[in-house]
Amino acid sequence: MTGDITSLQNTITTLQSELESQSNEANSLQNQLTQLRSQSDSSSSDVLSLTREMRELRGEMERLRGEREEWEAEAGRERERREEAEEELRTIEWREREGRKEWEEGREQLEREREREDNLQEVLGEFQAGQLENSR
Repeated sequence: MTGDITSLQNTITTLQSELESQSNEANSLQNQLTQLRSQSDSSSSDVLSLTREMRELRGEMERLRGEREEWEAEAGRERERREEAEEELRTIEWREREGRKEWEEGREQLEREREREDNLQEVLGEFQAGQLENSR
């Protein structure tokens, strides 16, 4: 159970790292796009080239945005699984404590029963000894 939680936490950490990396890549692409816009001149071939690159970059940004959303969704699912596993662990631990408490109560009751049995045996012994003396 603890291994599952650790595994889920490692997965979430990995997903968050990849998400951050993709976000940085998107920022880098956005910066490149900004640079391309500032460097363009009025010639039509440059404009067409830049337009094509902008379309490609926009497509890449959309792809990255989609991937980021997928990673965020996966991180959310991993978080839910981790929380469910933690809740299940708490339930198991609670059941274990309750079981131990019941076992301890049973053990104590058994001890009390043994004590009563010993007392009854002692009283019976004294009674029988008294009977023997009275019969003499």
